[in-house]
Amino acid sequence: MIDSSKRSSGAFRPSTDDQDFFDSLGERKQPLQARSTMALWPRTREHQEQLFWSWHAIVMQLCRRHGYSLRVPAVIKKFVFWQDGRVRATNEMIAAAATRCSEKTILRDLQLLEGIGVIKATMVFDPETKKTSRVIDLTFPKEVENVVLPDE
Repeated sequence: MIDSSKRSSGAFRPSTDDQDFFDSLGERKQPLQARSTMALWPRTREHQEQLFWSWHAIVMQLCRRHGYSLRVPAVIKKFVFWQDGRVRATNEMIAAAATRCSEKTILRDLQLLEGIGVIKATMVFDPETKKTSRVIDLTFPKEVENVVLPDE
């Protein structure tokens, strides 16, 4: 039988001596500095899909492990250029596909993904348009533990 005199008010009230709770309030996650390696992009579409889904499985597991957002990994397939495996989408394009969040949020998410070693963003100059644009390469972390790859 439940004692009705000890009901909770429904509000979360951490004890005043729980310093870990208060220390983490309002702080953004800082990117890690994991080393990564580029994958050789396959020539056939079947192998490209296999490589992408293996990469995606690793990314999703690492994001969950580190407490990172899943919004960019959830939509990145829409922007992969399958001939070379690169992503040339702008922050605005990714933000529009990922729950219409801000471009700054996407930039922070991409920095966190680069920190865990699953993407590498580089700036590339196009001599025809005379503009610089960002290219994102899908990479694999050099050291990763307890990651399950898809069966296929």
